[in-house]
Amino acid sequence: MVKYLKGVRMKRWVCLVTALVVMFAMTGFASAQAGTRAAKLIGAYSDNWPLAESTIGPLHTNKFFYEELPASYADSATNGQPGCGAKNSSGGWIYPPSQVTCIIVYDTATTNLKAFIQSIPSNRNVIIGYCNEPEGTHDVQGECGYGATNFVSTFENQSTLIQQYDGDATNIKIAEVSEAWEYAAGTDHDNGGASPDCPYIVPSQYLNFYLIDVYEPGLTAARNLGGDLQWNTWVGCTSGMGVPRGIAEYGILCGNANSPIVTKTLADDDAYLKANFPNLEVWEYWYTNQAGGGTGCAFTNPATIAEWQAIEAGN
Repeated sequence: MVKYLKGVRMKRWVCLVTALVVMFAMTGFASAQAGTRAAKLIGAYSDNWPLAESTIGPLHTNKFFYEELPASYADSATNGQPGCGAKNSSGGWIYPPSQVTCIIVYDTATTNLKAFIQSIPSNRNVIIGYCNEPEGTHDVQGECGYGATNFVSTFENQSTLIQQYDGDATNIKIAEVSEAWEYAAGTDHDNGGASPDCPYIVPSQYLNFYLIDVYEPGLTAARNLGGDLQWNTWVGCTSGMGVPRGIAEYGILCGNANSPIVTKTLADDDAYLKANFPNLEVWEYWYTNQAGGGTGCAFTNPATIAEWQAIEAGN
């Protein structure tokens, strides 16, 4: 199966969109409940993923962060989190292949890329992307190469190599993971939405999904994503590309996540996403610091947990 159509001109791309969508649906990424949920895959990143799974699950995704890729997908992430393919002391999967799709981002191009890709077994669904949030901190610090042109060029190269190394595996997809903060047009943080032509958006033939990290801080009343300037600018940048979109990080009122506003906002965003993004691939909550309050985004309010679990089930 060809997972992206490199070199295809736009007039041919339009004719092939329907076929491409069908091919995605035939992979393990489509879910039996995908027609009733806001996204095919609904999950959470957590600094204690097993606890998050038992509290707000069942979860379908987890995100992993690497500076340099290790030789194996089972090796620990840069922040010490067990790798996607890690096993526990009894030899069982920490993240069961039948349940969890791994979203993997890395900042150093090429290093161990071939070994890493070829270590992923066929029963593990993976979405991988070079350079998490290239428009913002990572670009400013030079972790992914300075500037939009360098980032896009390197991403295209990494995508081409992944395609060479994965043997046309249907369980490995490629995504760009953007930062909503940098799509606030008319502010001092608008690198992503800058003219001309949203410079950090990688051409669609090099990827399977456009994903974004988006947070809703400081709400005094529930407001769905449709009222967020950053979100709307990114949506405009990725519209008409023939590629499904998704949310790789998402949080509401981090530091005050047990507010009733969070419960209502979850419900409103669920309705908004269902109504406006019928092909949404991923929706992943940033469920951090659940053990001790603080500035984390995790909620322990029973009503909010029930709302998120209803979203997972397809309420």
